[in-house]
Amino acid sequence: MPVHAFLGTATPANTALDYRLLTPGDATSWVPNPLLDRLFDLWRARRGGKTLPARSAFSIDDLKPWLGRIAVAELEGWPPRFRFVLHGMQLVENMGEDWTGRYLDEVVPPAIRDVIMRPYLDCVAHCVPVFDTLSDDTLPRAFAPADRLVLPCAEDGTHIDRTFTCVLLNRQLKTNPAAAVAD
Repeated sequence: MPVHAFLGTATPANTALDYRLLTPGDATSWVPNPLLDRLFDLWRARRGGKTLPARSAFSIDDLKPWLGRIAVAELEGWPPRFRFVLHGMQLVENMGEDWTGRYLDEVVPPAIRDVIMRPYLDCVAHCVPVFDTLSDDTLPRAFAPADRLVLPCAEDGTHIDRTFTCVLLNRQLKTNPAAAVAD
């Protein structure tokens, strides 16, 4: 059964203000958040001529600007489930709990599960990164307003086995502009 069968059809109004599937080989494909655009550029550079970069292509030093805001999930089974192997400390603070070792579909409240999971499923279905901006109109404060980038990775360069997700809560960047500077 294709992944699209699990995407659902209803998306609550005003939850994703911007939603885009990114084209890795297209130089005009970009992310509107400059910090996430830099991560997308790093992801493209690490592809090394393959369809997808391996997780092992990224060093801790490469990811330093985003470390507290990154979650790494392994894909398991079919339909795909996403089990977090890393849940950054800023994400833990935002959510009020550590999702490491837990499945995305089990930790996200049912009322917003489709909105939160859609980029992960689209990432797998289309084998491309997904960017979205989540609105705080209908999502809990722990989830929005935020910009989010979901990046697929594959140790063999083709078959997605992990995702990197970076979440930037907009209220944190407004109250601490230095948090937006990643050097």
